[in-house]
Amino acid sequence: MGLSADVDKYSVNISEPFEIGGKKYVLDKITTEDNNLYAVLLSFNGPGEKLSEGAHLTELKVNGKKVSVLGSGGQEGNLPDKPNVTATSLRYSLESPLPKEGTAQLEFIFDTLLGNSKKISITTHVDMSKMKMEKRIIAKDFAVPNTNGIMIKEFAMSPASQKMILTYPSSAKDSIFSVKARDSKGRLVYFETIEASKNTSTLYFSPVISEVTVDELLDDITSLKCQLYRSEIADHSGKESHGEQAMGSEFSLDLN
Repeated sequence: MGLSADVDKYSVNISEPFEIGGKKYVLDKITTEDNNLYAVLLSFNGPGEKLSEGAHLTELKVNGKKVSVLGSGGQEGNLPDKPNVTATSLRYSLESPLPKEGTAQLEFIFDTLLGNSKKISITTHVDMSKMKMEKRIIAKDFAVPNTNGIMIKEFAMSPASQKMILTYPSSAKDSIFSVKARDSKGRLVYFETIEASKNTSTLYFSPVISEVTVDELLDDITSLKCQLYRSEIADHSGKESHGEQAMGSEFSLDLN
């Protein structure tokens, strides 16, 4: 999900165990940045047992006040030294950022958790200041050349996320944007749209498509040569969307 190993420095160990139907789970650790909440769930599997996917967080309450969950994503895999333990890494996009200071009571309410359709509520107290991580601003209010009004409102990188917030005129509202960049060695660094609202898209670094790791992007790469692309959202007729088409001119970004 584009998480650096350094994100552990800003994570809080929750280690809240619970059971569903006799199977053991642990809400292991969490961290937050901007309007994103990251969590790791551990499940303890029997011999040959297949992991069921999905952890639908229906509600998050902060000091008793509900914060809406707008979207989610994740990935899972077995721990290298413990093949019966599966770690599921999750990212939840929230309606508003979590507090940055003080101790907060967080209540996680799931209606589907790793294939179990049973409502689960987990409440814990967290020192929010422990999750405050540094964010490096690469670009702000950068006009993408020759695109008639498309702008990188902010390009920022941290151990938790590397993302570009793109704004654009209403004429481009039915578009899915991406950025294909190359480092000095010619390796692909790809940013894809994960979140979108009216006239705004948020593009995240894709560790799956990119030819570099997140730590190389954060620590080793000093500049990127970028090209913006768009594809049209498929209409209701069932026709497939067109492939990615380059927009505007190439531009360079200094990551130092």
